[in-house]
Formats: sequence, structure tokens, C-alpha cells
Amino acid sequence: MRASNTENSTPARPSCAPTKPTALVKSTAITSRCFATCLDRLGEKLLSADSLAAMYQLLHSYPLMGDFMSYQVAIDLNYSPFVNFSENDFVIAGPGTAGYSKNL
Repeated sequence: MRASNTENSTPARPSCAPTKPTALVKSTAITSRCFATCLDRLGEKLLSADSLAAMYQLLHSYPLMGDFMSYQVAIDLNYSPFVNFSENDFVIAGPGTAGYSKNL
């Protein structure tokens, strides 16, 4: 279950998080506020995505977000306390893997 986030609130801290905000917690709060207000409410759309593939598609729809970068950002966001999808359900091959597979 994802925590809802509005532009005027700070993100919910997981129960295992330290009580004193760390640099990661502060960074996550700043990033989530930016995503909530910037880029046509991209953060809200990402939080409401129902799969890693849906997050990828949302990111990929923005300029300069190619295949690999969209996947990498989706995976990075998946490590946040707001998103928790299985990484086994959706994969995009990176440039090294794609290049190597042509040699097989």
C-alpha cells in the first residue's frame, strides 16, 4: 500500500525509520515535494501507478527519458518508502545487455 502525499505534507516515514531525520529522509522529502508539484503532477501519477511497467511508461513519456533512464529512475523510486513493486515483473535491458545479446 502506498502512502498518499500532497504538496503541503511531508512524506510518511516508515516505522523502521530513525526518529531524527537523516540526510536520506530529508532528501526523500524534498524530492517527493518536487515530484508532487513539478512535471504535470508526475509524482502523483507515479504513486498511483499499479505496476513498475506503468511507472516506466509514465517516465518514458517525458522528453529525454529514454528506455534505460526511465527504467533506472523507476527502479530507484522503487527503493523509496512510497513504492514497492517486484523487480521480477518488468525488466528493460540496458545498453550493455542489448549489445551483448546481438552477439549470441
